[in-house]
Order: sequence, then C-alpha cells, then structure tokens
Amino acid sequence: MKNWKHFLTDKYIVAVLISIVLAFYWPLIFGGKIPIPADTIVGMYYPWKDQVWDLRESGIPVKNFLITDPVRQQYVWRKFAIGELKKGSLPLWNPYSFSGTPLLANIQSAPFYPMNILSFLLPFDISWGIQILFQSILLSVFLYLYLRGIRLSMLSSFFGAFAFTFSGFTIAWLEWNTVIQVVVWLPIILLAVEKLTKKFTWRWFLVFVGGTIFQILAGHLQILFYSQIVVHLYILAKMYLLFKENKANRPLRKLGITFLSADTLAILITSFSWIPVLQFIALSARNFDQGSFLKPGWFIPWENLLQFFIPDFFGNPVTLNYWGVWNYAEFVGYIGIVPILFALYSIFYVKNKRVLFFSFLAVFSLLFALPTPLSSIPYSLHLPFLSSSQPTRLIFIVDFALSILAAFGIEQFQKSKYKRNIVSIILLVGIFFLIVFSVLYGFTNGLFGISEGQILIAKRNTILPMLLFIFSSLILLVPRVDRTHVFFILIMVTGFDLFRFGWKFTPFTEREWIFPRTKVTDYLETIPPFNRIQSIDRRIMPPNFSVYYKIFDVAGYDPLYIQEYGQYVAAWERNSPDITPGAFNRILTPQNYEHFLGNLLGIGYILSLQKIQSPSLELVFKEGETYVYRNTNAFPRAFIVYSTVVASGKKDSMEKMYKLGKNLRNVAVVEKDILLESPQNVSTDQTVIVSYEPNVIRIRVKVSARALLVFTDPYYPTWQVSVDGFRSEMLRINFTFRGVVVPNGEHIVEFHNHLI
Repeated sequence: MKNWKHFLTDKYIVAVLISIVLAFYWPLIFGGKIPIPADTIVGMYYPWKDQVWDLRESGIPVKNFLITDPVRQQYVWRKFAIGELKKGSLPLWNPYSFSGTPLLANIQSAPFYPMNILSFLLPFDISWGIQILFQSILLSVFLYLYLRGIRLSMLSSFFGAFAFTFSGFTIAWLEWNTVIQVVVWLPIILLAVEKLTKKFTWRWFLVFVGGTIFQILAGHLQILFYSQIVVHLYILAKMYLLFKENKANRPLRKLGITFLSADTLAILITSFSWIPVLQFIALSARNFDQGSFLKPGWFIPWENLLQFFIPDFFGNPVTLNYWGVWNYAEFVGYIGIVPILFALYSIFYVKNKRVLFFSFLAVFSLLFALPTPLSSIPYSLHLPFLSSSQPTRLIFIVDFALSILAAFGIEQFQKSKYKRNIVSIILLVGIFFLIVFSVLYGFTNGLFGISEGQILIAKRNTILPMLLFIFSSLILLVPRVDRTHVFFILIMVTGFDLFRFGWKFTPFTEREWIFPRTKVTDYLETIPPFNRIQSIDRRIMPPNFSVYYKIFDVAGYDPLYIQEYGQYVAAWERNSPDITPGAFNRILTPQNYEHFLGNLLGIGYILSLQKIQSPSLELVFKEGETYVYRNTNAFPRAFIVYSTVVASGKKDSMEKMYKLGKNLRNVAVVEKDILLESPQNVSTDQTVIVSYEPNVIRIRVKVSARALLVFTDPYYPTWQVSVDGFRSEMLRINFTFRGVVVPNGEHIVEFHNHLI
C-alpha cells in the first residue's frame, strides 16, 4: 500500500487506538460479559457455592482468585452510594459493614466521580463495564495526545500510549474501577502543564483544574498522591528549565501563581470529598492496621525485577502456580518486550531533557519501591500517610515513565541512521536472558531453596518472552528494511504480547453471576429487622457482600475503619479486655459467636458450614452446606438502661464491660457522670426503631423515669441526635456505641448524620 502515509493523521491514529481497546474488550462488547471477577462470588463463597449455576454441577471455575477486591469493595460500595444518590440522599454512611461505617469518607466509593452519570442512565452492572472500557480508551487517547504535545511523531506516540494502556500495572488494577480512573487524567494534566508554560489560556487552565478534580473524585488516595507528585515535579522541572534557559514567555512568578490558583480551585471545589476522608483517616485504625514494613512483600522484592522482562517467571495466580512473594499484582511491571527494549535504548542513548526527567522518575520510584535504605526512611520516621502506604504501587510511576521512554526510544530509532546503539541494548538484554536460562537449566532442585517444580514453572514461562525477544531483535537487525515497516511488525508483536498477558489475567464474567439471589440471601432479607449477622466461617458471606443485599453485618473489609470498633472486635476475639490492635490487616471477621460483646451488637443470626450445638443457638434455615442459626441471647439494637458506671479511658471502659458481661443489658459504661432516675415501672418501657435510613434513624422511646437510650451503632462525630426535635448531646457509651439521655415519658429520638 504505497499511499499508506496519507492515513497517518492524528484522528486516524486515535481511531486505531480506540479500535484496539475495543478489541481487547470484545467479551464485553460482543458477549455481554462484564469486566469484574464475579466468578469468585459463585465459585468461591457460600451460599452461592451451594447452587448450580449454568448447569455446572461441579461448580463455577474461578479465573483469577487473586482479584476479589472489586466485588468485595468497590462494586458494592459504588452501587450502594449511587442508590442513595438516586433517592436524593448523600451516601455518607454504610450501615451494613463493620456494624456501621462512613461511606463517602472511605474515598473508594467515589460516588461523585463524573463518569458515574452512566449509572443513572444504564443498569449498574452495564455502566460498571462501560466505565472500565472508557478508562482504557481515555488513558490511551490522553497519553497519545500528551506525547504528541511534546512533539513526538504519531507512530512513537501511538507506541507509548499502547504500551502503558496494557502494561502490567494497568492490567493488574483494571477492574478496581478506581485506581486506573485516577491514572487516566495524569497525561492530560501534564499536557495542560506543557501548554500553560508556553502561553496562558483559560482552556488549558480549566483542563488542568478539571483533570485534578476528576483525579480527586476518582476514588484512590494513594495513586492520587503519586500522580500529584509526578505533576508537581513536572511543573518544577518545566519552571527550572524556563528559568535556566530564560525563554519564559511570561514571568515565572505569574506562572507559579497560575498553577497555585489551579490547585487551590480544584482543592476548594472537591473539599466536600476530601475533608471527610481526612477526618476518617484521623479517627481510623489505619495507622495500627498496617503490617511491619519489614515483612516480605511490603516492598518489591529484588528478584521480582525479573517480571519487567518475564512477567510470569514466578508463575501466575490464574494458572494457580504462582510461587513468588505475595502478591503478583503488586509487583508486575511488565510493559512488553519491545517497549522495554526501546525504554532502555532511550535511557542510555537519547539525549533529551524529558528523557532525563522520566528516567529519573523511573529510577527514583524504583528506589522507593524496592527494599533500599532510601525506601525505609518514611517508615522509620513514621511520616503521615506514607508510613501506612505500601510502596509497591510506585510501580505505576515506573510503568508510566518507561512507556514514555519507549516512545522516545522508538522515535530516536526511526531517525537514527545507525543501528549500533540498538544492537548494544539487544546484546545487554540477550545476556540477561542467557544468564537466566543458564541458571535455570544449570541447576535443578535446591537452587536458593527453590523446588524443582518451581524451577520448571520458571523455565516454561521464560520461553515465550525469550522467543519474542529473539524475533523482535531479528526484525530490528534486518538490513535495508524500511523502518516504518519494522515499526508495524513490532506493534503487532507488542499487541500479541500484551493482549496475551492482559487476557490471561483479566476475567470477563456473566452478568447473572454478579451477586445472584440464593435461598439463604432471600431468608436473611426477611429476618426481623435490624438484626445483625455473623459468619463464623470466612468462606460464607465474606465482608461487604452484605452491602449488596442490605443485610446488617458485624464484619467488614476496608483500609479505613473506626479505630474503637477495631479495638472492640480485638477484645471480643481475644475473650479478654485487651484492646491492643490485632493483626486484622484491613479485614474484621470476628469468629467468637458465643460472647456477650457479640450479643451486645445485636447479632441475631449466625452463619456456619458446620452444625453447632449450643443452647443459645436455634437452627432456623439450611441450604446445601450453609446453616443459619438464630441467636436467642442477642440484645436489641436499641434499649433502655437506668444505671451507669463511669470509665476513665478506653482500657478501663473495656475492663468494666468485661466485669459487667451480660449485665450490660441493664448497665451502661459511660465516659462521664450522667444523672438518671430510678424507674417506677419498667414493664411499661418501650423502645421501637420507627424508621432506619443510612443517614436518619428514628426511635420511639417510652420510659417511666429519666433514662439512657443505648443504640448499638458505632459512635462517629458526624452524627448528631435530637429528642423531640431538640438537639441533645450524643454520648459515647459501652466503648464504641451511641447513647442519649431521655426524660420521663414518650419521645422520638432522631439520629442525623452530616457531612462533617
């Protein structure tokens, strides 16, 4: 096709990029399957495993057991939050996990992310799939536009955008629908920086502000933090170069004011989102929940650098043969064999200030992601936020920088008359593969404590990357071949490489598998209102699944949860008033089912995979292997007491609760003296929850004397209480619950939740 160059326009290249993304998502577009690991719901957990799905008597095979978080966290939170918005209510509170916990403030629910408009127009599962599709389209297009904006050719820009869109980091986090949504806006913000440093226009000022707003609202704090580091390092680098070269079209002071104004505007506009987040972080167990930074897997292990060249050297969770340090998704920085060749070529042989910047960015990020003396500094100094964030996700910046460097590398290769530089890179990588193969085939059992079976996995998974490397090297070294033709061949190699990698890892599942109904879930939806459930087997109804069915659960899974509730569960599980933080690692799944602290929470129903012999538990339902028991000792969610004991602190509070035990039904532990009266006739007392909405709870109370209403939802300062419409003081009682004093007579008590 002699006139093929006539097709090389930006619009054509963008159309090709979009077409490639659509091809990757063909199971969604043509098969109606959703990019979400719903197979883990019906294939891994009860009561869904008790059912036969799609006539598969032996059960649903799970493609990727590693990525359950999208169904255990993001999907259920977002669906519930959007449902609240549709009702005209702010999604401030989730009453169905952790016995009640902030929702908007956990940031990952991301209810105000603009792309959620799709959820108001389409069924939620369809809109979820389209959002994930759109994030890949926007990422590829925005990165292409940025690379074009820094004067790379269309083909080089295409190559860099393609490599990052299907890189290891992007594929590993694709289905969270938060992480990559943050990343999407980074390239367009960088393009806005480029434009604004040349000439101020309101258009690019608003692009910068809008991109920053969208990043904040997209729902992942750590990736937002890393992205903004990249943006502001980029701004500083641009301003430094303008100052050094004295080529600024506008005074640097005005340029600094421009970016400061843009940041300030974005921060002010999104304050309704991030202020509750900061408040929740301050009140959460996050700083106590994280494991030691010395544990394996906290940093990227040195040996996992192999995954930049051989992504499945240590196996793959999809094929159930991963034998490396946990976990695969945190370490895989693969961007493709061809892109990594050109990224190295760029680092060593391209003399360009932007290449220097992105090389520094990649190397510096790796130094903080690997177990180096530099990377331990934030944890040794206990720096806020950084000391509780796992640095492996800095691999996002590494992949982003390497993809841009690959674009610069292929640009230089197309312009260069000589191949000696690319030959040296090929030799370097060839020596690497030769060493790997020599080690694998020169040793068998006992190599660094690695078993023969593990070595066999590494051998097998090294073959394809090495063959791709050999083929690509031969194409690059063939003399007298038009380099544009070489480029198209390399694009096809990269497409095969990254699509194979991406399709292998990414599940597309049937819509019908997304939280289907079972007899157990139907039964739990009909139990007497306000009863909580407790699963005493972690294979049943995992944390947060209850949110989808709107079932009250004491368990929960979130990086942020109320600190006092975590301490309450710690004392409950230990069967001791010891409230020191436990090794919950973000997941609270209490298993102690015959305990007064569980009864106090109002756990009316226990789920088990085994028969339980207990005088307080009554079997009320069974389906397959799942048993449902009614707990006859459960306290009501709201009740009246006329007596209190004062505790001097949290430790003393829990100790007094242990002394009271079952008597907490009649006596409350409080933080200060409360004036109560002796009842005249408790038989006439009534406590009825009239209505229960996530942000407003109404309780009708009838008492014969001045009393204390105990309400066993977690205390949180955004809640306020009124009695008969008059503001009253909400008390923290029984370590982590709410209470309010009510006078003699009949009253309506209302708990109202607010933004802050």
